[in-house]
Amino acid sequence: MKDGIRRVIFLLPILLSACSNPGAGGPGDGAPGEGGVPTFAVDPGWPREMPNLWIMGSITGVFVDARDHVWVTHIPESLTPEETSAVQDPPIGACCVPAPVVTEFDPEGNLVQGWGDPATQDVSEFTRSGDLVMTIGRYDENAGSDDPELLGGPAGVWVDPEDNEVFVADGYQNRRVVVFDGEIGAYLRHRGAYGEPPDDAYEYDYVGWTPGSAPPRQFSTVHDLIGSNDSLIYVADRRGNRIQG
Repeated sequence: MKDGIRRVIFLLPILLSACSNPGAGGPGDGAPGEGGVPTFAVDPGWPREMPNLWIMGSITGVFVDARDHVWVTHIPESLTPEETSAVQDPPIGACCVPAPVVTEFDPEGNLVQGWGDPATQDVSEFTRSGDLVMTIGRYDENAGSDDPELLGGPAGVWVDPEDNEVFVADGYQNRRVVVFDGEIGAYLRHRGAYGEPPDDAYEYDYVGWTPGSAPPRQFSTVHDLIGSNDSLIYVADRRGNRIQG
């Protein structure tokens, strides 16, 4: 996992990190507008129409690599039978077909490649062309927030480029950030909210919360995370309505 250009690390159903549209130009190219605030505009022609009658379902992640190629993941099963009528048994129409889970586009919006199987993959590392290198965890298996091998609904991944450590937001069923070795996938450590051990039995009255209530001591839904230039890891606790660093 040392070369972010050569390899793409993604989480199904969620890829690391959303980003702005690099294909837009002119007033919507992200340059500061009036008042110094960046502005963006939709480019309705990006990406271009994909081959093979491919269409996408719900987009779960976007990532721009060092070549300005845009990698997109989506959820094929979010498409309806009517939208994918060409692959029904029997077909009920001439169009369309779910695109592969992972698609790569060049800066102009042309499809470069597509690959991925949503039924068998958890947190995985692939070569750029889609060959499986390593898998962390096992599909649809969980043993709680203190387990060193299995994950419970991971929702975000960030790889430290200096230490080659893989940080996973393990938060749909578990309540932790867990770290693995990026070279061999070995478990290294994990933490819950406030840097404390996670407690799966912890309960908090989210319904009865008021502005004066004490915040929960445990994560609720660790939904994403990212490292920053200040050497901190910022963690989004979705149900907890907060970010911790």
